[in-house]
Amino acid sequence: MSLAMFAAAPAWCYPTGVLTDSSLFARTEYRTVSSPVGSKRSYNEFSLFWTALLKESGRTNIRGQYVSGLASFEYDAPDGLVLRGFPFDADILPGDPTETARKLCSALEESGVRVAGAFVSAAEKPVAGAPTGVIYYLTAQHERPDREIRLRFLRFPDPLVRLRGETFDKAGVRVALRLANGGIVYIGRRLGIYVLKADSSDAAVAQVKYYREQIRLGRETYIGTESDVLDTIDGPPLYLTKIFTYR
Repeated sequence: MSLAMFAAAPAWCYPTGVLTDSSLFARTEYRTVSSPVGSKRSYNEFSLFWTALLKESGRTNIRGQYVSGLASFEYDAPDGLVLRGFPFDADILPGDPTETARKLCSALEESGVRVAGAFVSAAEKPVAGAPTGVIYYLTAQHERPDREIRLRFLRFPDPLVRLRGETFDKAGVRVALRLANGGIVYIGRRLGIYVLKADSSDAAVAQVKYYREQIRLGRETYIGTESDVLDTIDGPPLYLTKIFTYR
């Protein structure tokens, strides 16, 4: 199998390694893991790898199929926990992927989330869009995936918007990594963010009042508000307000 163990792997209590076959990085949803594979031989390798990993994590009644180039395995979860994956690459999390994996695994374990496996890629012929690393972990399944406690990435595309994190701390959201580009990797339910811009404090207050009401009507859960006053080159200050919710 195309797997080489990390030198420090014996200190970990879950499988880790460098995968040279991108198809082994499976997608996870519901109670299923799946991946496109190029041949029956690749399916057999996928089957060996994922049957072992699922059993190692305590999943039962594992059944697989190979249809039209897609490998997929369903499983039962007697403890109510399902497998979820957090794929990442250099565009999302720059730096050494092995060190990134270690930091994320430590944050999950410290938050009481059980890691099932952590792998980085050394694929000679990577599949298009394949990640440089994936963390697999177990979490309680919810009928609405947004409400599952997951490892998630959040960054607003506007460079003026920086996620400071005080609001997350108060809401009990665990920030696993703070990124230089203003984004965060966190552990929790899916967060939403509304970014409002105004040219006066009065206008900013009115915006917050309006959006708080819209959030209530939309049945999102309000978490908190952060406000920044930014200088501009030749005009009044910019009042930047961030409203955070659970989606």
